[in-house]
Amino acid sequence: MHSAFLIDEVLRRIFDFCAEHSRSTLIAAARSCQAWKNPALDYIWVRLTSIAPLLDLIPNIVVEDGIYTLLRPALPSQMHTFHSYARRVKHISHRQCIRVNPMVLSLMIARNNLSTENAGILQDLRTVQMSSANCSDVQTSLGFSQKLSHLDLDLGFKTRGTSLDDTVCSYLEQVSTVSPELWHLSIRGRASPRLNNIVARLSNVHTLCLRMGDSLLPDTLKAAMQFPYLSELEMHASHFDVNELSEAFERSSNSATFSSLRKLRIRAHTSIMELVLQQMQSTTLESIHLEADDATPASAEWETIFTSVCEKSRNTLHELKVEHHSEDTDIPSDNSGTTNTSQTSYTTDTDPTTTKNAMSFKVLRTLNKLTCLRRLSFDMTLPPTVCDQDIESLVYWWPELEHLDLGIPTPEDEDESPSPQPPSNITLASLSLFSQKLPMLRSLALPIDIEGTPHGPYLPSQSGLERLTLGSHATPNPAALAAYLHLIFPKLHTIDGPHDQETIYIDTQDALVRLHTPS
Repeated sequence: MHSAFLIDEVLRRIFDFCAEHSRSTLIAAARSCQAWKNPALDYIWVRLTSIAPLLDLIPNIVVEDGIYTLLRPALPSQMHTFHSYARRVKHISHRQCIRVNPMVLSLMIARNNLSTENAGILQDLRTVQMSSANCSDVQTSLGFSQKLSHLDLDLGFKTRGTSLDDTVCSYLEQVSTVSPELWHLSIRGRASPRLNNIVARLSNVHTLCLRMGDSLLPDTLKAAMQFPYLSELEMHASHFDVNELSEAFERSSNSATFSSLRKLRIRAHTSIMELVLQQMQSTTLESIHLEADDATPASAEWETIFTSVCEKSRNTLHELKVEHHSEDTDIPSDNSGTTNTSQTSYTTDTDPTTTKNAMSFKVLRTLNKLTCLRRLSFDMTLPPTVCDQDIESLVYWWPELEHLDLGIPTPEDEDESPSPQPPSNITLASLSLFSQKLPMLRSLALPIDIEGTPHGPYLPSQSGLERLTLGSHATPNPAALAAYLHLIFPKLHTIDGPHDQETIYIDTQDALVRLHTPS
């Protein structure tokens, strides 16, 4: 064997690759020589998708009627192999229903007559994925350690019995006591008031994801707002009553709220979003994802929210994503004649071509104070109403922008024919503005009219744009379009369209590839 294969760093790189692509190679490596045995076994056992492999290491273990049990009694002193492999497990997923005789669990817990109550059976465990449907005593006993840092709980949204809820709550209480390094907690599903109370006491977590439907209580959110180390928060709060939540906030102390928050994702009605943003005292926000659950949020509501966003994160925000999907839209027909969109700004409520309920450019202008913005996305049934003249202003607002998505309308059902699209007020002529004014832009998505190809002198482009998505359902001249795009975006390598119409851009993509290929 070459001596290089005994160097730890080299061996780790090889085993990292094998762990991802060829587990059988790791098994062979563990059997090949003594020098590789333990490192390879560490990689094999570091991540388990079931507790079954561990149970198979217990002496005298058998499966009878679907239950792991002991064929004959075993002593804790015979559990050396089990515990030597258990020490290797750092990540485990409890998503399989595995039933275990209580005698087996007692044997795992008893380690040479020493209790593992405070350390856990898997003493080096770092991450756990737990499903309440499979949350039994054996799973919870194999679901905590003093080093646990990452816990995902999937509770489901079906009604649970008191016994199962007690098991889940007792488990989380044990984690809160035994695992001081827990920094990430994610809960999906219906939570009882008791579980809400436990979450409200986990003040040391750094990232918190609460997708609990209408079971999330206002007091739980109020408590989380005051967690001193909380840097990331995701929550579904569509069920909250704005008056009830406001009263809960008024009952809170004068301590700082969201003092360390860097990333916020909230799904709620716009009135709740506005209230939560107003409560923030953080000056560290870097990423915000707003998903509106209103049927038809008004432009005035978006404007108020965007004003709060700017007030809280004017000099820190790098990423903003706005999401709203609704079937209640009014898309005007595009048969009223030709409009010179490059000279007309559709930003008033009286404009006949403005789509009802679409966000106006006046609202978008509110965000121009976010000078550090690098990523801006609008994932909406109706994208913001923007035209060429508006683009002339927009490209000066965010000089460091790397990704811009002004919204590509998408149908609700991919199996149906393309849904009617609102008339686009952006033309190909605007693309040269992105090319010249936003040199850091790497990806761009626009609802655009690509009829015709602009002509005229163009300055040498320094654009680094690599990916372009166009919301047009037709490409009249793919070769000419590719040539034009290659001229203004010399590094562009990918062009596509709406997710239900990717095939119409195949010819344009092929033409673009040919332009990059040396003749």
